[in-house]
Formats: sequence, structure tokens, C-alpha cells
Amino acid sequence: MLQPSDILPWVRAKAAPGDAAAVLSALDEWATHYPMYAIGAEKGAMLDQVLSDLRPQVALEIGTFLGYSAVRTARQLDQGGLLVCIEANPQNAAVARQIIDYAGVGARVTILEGLGSEKLPEAARIIAAARQRARPGEGGGASGAAAAGSGGGVLAGLQAQAVEQQAEAAAAAAAGGAAGEGGAGAPPLEGRAAAAAGATARAAAAGGAPVDYLFLDHCKPCYLPDLLAAEALGLVGHGTVVAADNVVYPGAPGYLEHLEGVGRYATTLLAAPHEVDKPWDPNWEMGRADAVAVSLRW
Repeated sequence: MLQPSDILPWVRAKAAPGDAAAVLSALDEWATHYPMYAIGAEKGAMLDQVLSDLRPQVALEIGTFLGYSAVRTARQLDQGGLLVCIEANPQNAAVARQIIDYAGVGARVTILEGLGSEKLPEAARIIAAARQRARPGEGGGASGAAAAGSGGGVLAGLQAQAVEQQAEAAAAAAAGGAAGEGGAGAPPLEGRAAAAAGATARAAAAGGAPVDYLFLDHCKPCYLPDLLAAEALGLVGHGTVVAADNVVYPGAPGYLEHLEGVGRYATTLLAAPHEVDKPWDPNWEMGRADAVAVSLRW
């Protein structure tokens, strides 16, 4: 029976130390022979473009497996950047550390072992300390997202969508104020936006430091509660980009509904086949339709 560590000799045979691109190629090739629960080359390239436009300084990942997405993210971090990863399986975490180090990006990555629900407070403390050490204006990320995404692409589309949503929220608030003078209640959108703004303010008052990029690729029913926990801890704030894999197949219960209902996320779905295929299994349905949800918090 395969063990997580069995992948290490393969990677070392296929890639030179410090060559992150070759390490990713080796992992992709391994996935053609054995199940590799990683985002894969096609979805990874889509998120690479988002990260290139965003230029994150601080990122958070829940669900690291053997380090594939961590390598993809860490190599795109701005100078002096930090990626905090949370991985529930200690064996996977041990292998991920070795692969990330071998790819040459280990100095930028901290891996916490445990469930997201358990480790998010510790991640928040590490990220807050990193933010305090950073010089004002250093890096791109959430504070510089508008400039970074102005040239086009997914991020620019999300920014345009966010502007439209803000205008709609302002119009709804104005209409609600006028209706309120006549005794009518506030529109639902206004209430959602106000509640989200209040939650963000409370998190900021509690000392939360938002990340520039949050990636979710772990237990699918955990996406929503872990996002809610990240919001409450102040890890998600204005300008944070949140990416979540497998929102179509197998799906993440309640996750997309929350993004729409809270009234403070611009979201697009990047369609791509499900990344785990088993060509050796005649009963496996190849190329299942799937998507990555990419959202901009405003």
C-alpha cells in the first residue's frame, strides 16, 4: 500500500532542488499513475494568473495534502511573503514540508498540523505578527489589489463586479432610508451588507489581520464553517481573494450560498474538469465537471 512518503524519491528523480516548476511537473506526472489530491495543472494555471495579478504578501491555505498548491502559491508570493498552511494529516504534512523545501520555497511557508477549526486561531496570530513586521506599503496583496488587477483577467473582472455590487448596495440603502421614513423596512441587500460591515469592523477591533489570499481545498463540508471562522478572526477582510476548489464536484454545502447571501463578495466560477482522475479504473467517470470559486471580499 502506498504511503505519502513514497512520492519523495519520484520527485527527487524528476526535478532538481530549487526548481519549483519541475517539482510541480513531477507531481502532475505522478498523478497520472496514482491518485493525487491536488488542484492539478489546469486549475493551478488559472489560479497562477490570479496570484500574478494579486501579488500577495500573506496567504493562508487550508488543506495542503503533499504540498502541490503550497508550492504554486509560495512561488508567487511577493518578496518577504508568508504562506501559512493547515493540514490535518501529520504524514501528509511531513511530506509536504520536504517537497516545499525541495522546491526552494520553504522559507516562505509555515505548516500547522491539525483541523482548520482547531488551527485557525494560531494561524491568525502568526499572520498578525507577520503583518506587524512588514513595512507599510510593502508588497501588493489586498491593499494594492485594485492597481494590480487593472490590466484585465479574473481579478479585474471581480473588481468590476464588486464596484457594481457596491453601487447596488448604496442604491438599496438610499431606497431603504426613504422607505424607512414612510415606515417600510430596509431591503434585504442593505441588511446583509450592514451585517457584513459590522462583522468586519468587530474583527478589526479584535486585532485581526486579513490575508491577501485564502485557498480552501480540504473537507468540502468544512469550507463554510472554516470561512466563517476566518471571517470572525479577521483573516478575511476588504480586498481578500478567496479561492475554493471543487465547488461543483463534489460540492461544498452552503458555501456558494453564503458568498451570495452575505452581500460582500464578488465571485466567479472557473470551470475545469475535476483534477482527480483514475485512468486505471474502468468504473471511474473521467473528466467530471467542476470549478474553482474565486471571490473578492469588498
